[in-house]
Amino acid sequence: MVLTFLLVVQCTHAQINDVKKIESDILTAFMKKDSQTLKKWVDDDFIHVQADGVVQDKSDFVNIYNVFRPEDSFHISIQHSKLISKNDLVIINGVVLSQWLEGGQRVRSKTPYTDTYKKISGKWQLISSFINNIGEDYYALKDTAGVRAAIAKQYEKLDLSTEQKDLCTHLSLKTSDFSTVDHRGFKGSSQYMRLRSKMIFDAMRDSIQVSNKIESIEFVGDTAKVIAHQSFNRNQFMAGKIRRVETSARQRESWMLTRDGWKLVYVDQVLPLTRVVDGIPTDATKPFNPNDPAFKNK
Repeated sequence: MVLTFLLVVQCTHAQINDVKKIESDILTAFMKKDSQTLKKWVDDDFIHVQADGVVQDKSDFVNIYNVFRPEDSFHISIQHSKLISKNDLVIINGVVLSQWLEGGQRVRSKTPYTDTYKKISGKWQLISSFINNIGEDYYALKDTAGVRAAIAKQYEKLDLSTEQKDLCTHLSLKTSDFSTVDHRGFKGSSQYMRLRSKMIFDAMRDSIQVSNKIESIEFVGDTAKVIAHQSFNRNQFMAGKIRRVETSARQRESWMLTRDGWKLVYVDQVLPLTRVVDGIPTDATKPFNPNDPAFKNK
């Protein structure tokens, strides 16, 4: 039994390593526009599915990066998140990291992907690929001067869009793959956060006042990580009736410079500070219950 298990594990590792070598070969072929190598590893019935539902075939996939010229200094690499080997199938999940020169500026993109390889007649073939290409391209940061002022202006737009219940403008100031991790550790996906924004806007009635103040900025790679203090006051439908809700929080918000300017891409390290409902302090870290007694900070 132990010997059988060890053989299975060795076989699994061998298959994954074989496929990883082929994946590396495919990446090199993409950068060199080596269509013959690409055709060798891609199955004739291959399908390439994009986030918007567009389905491409082998020919489209082979030529996907041919739009880049040699002078664009195009480079592509991979970060693996998970590798699965099942019989004659290997599934790779990760992120494609691409970068190139455009108008003298270094442009980068991150694209989550899932590739499936199948051993056909003793030869590994890429049979399908899904890419979650909903994020924006972003620019490498060369100079951080003026970034604080630029992001402060974006906060002004974000605040105004909330006060005016302008959902379209509000969402346009966030990347399409915007996500969060709240104070409970709950991860809010891009789809969930878009729906949540709509629900909040629908629940708000009037007397809306929003303020985001920058405490500090730290630059990590191409991301500006802002510690922001948020104050959010509004009349809102909650727990069966319209209530006056006043909240404050301190959180870290990550911004990236995209083609359309600075956009909010990620929020974490959320610390709810206060929540006052109809003049009564409540526990900001818990769901609102109108029957709870007035909350006292310890």
